[in-house]
Amino acid sequence: MSAASIAASRAAALAEAIRSRVVVADGATGSLLDAMLGDEGADRRDLVPIEKPEAAIGIHRAYIAAGADIIKTATFNASARGLSGLAPAGEAPELAKRVNAASATFARSAADEAEDADGRMRWVAGSVGPGSDAPSLGGCSYRELRESYLPQFLGLIRGGADLALIETVQDTLQCKAA
Repeated sequence: MSAASIAASRAAALAEAIRSRVVVADGATGSLLDAMLGDEGADRRDLVPIEKPEAAIGIHRAYIAAGADIIKTATFNASARGLSGLAPAGEAPELAKRVNAASATFARSAADEAEDADGRMRWVAGSVGPGSDAPSLGGCSYRELRESYLPQFLGLIRGGADLALIETVQDTLQCKAA
């Protein structure tokens, strides 16, 4: 079965699940990471998927054990713009791809592990936050923001995310760019 047909099958299964029952998504992944890392690790939270993968995997497994059908990647701030302060000049897009691919891979692995154990399908949502620069307020251009999201989405796709969760957006241009 091709990757495209697998993705279409998983999307159809999610649509059917939403129509037929309550589908439970996980909770505040970022808040859990903050609690695990403490104040000293807060500035590195966005790099958890590549620096502390066991933390990300542990959160996914815990949410699945609690009954989640959809688990989110730990990538809320992992756009190229969001990671620009953590990467050498010009390397933020590649870092964004790596972080997002790693996070989606770990979430996909936890979802697949649970599916294999009990036969119930789980889905991975790639978490995409708004960033800190609202285009409507002149923080950045729409084009810059859109280009910043591209490596994030490419990484999420590469890692096996089933869907994107564009969350906590206050500026409609941020949502449109994503």
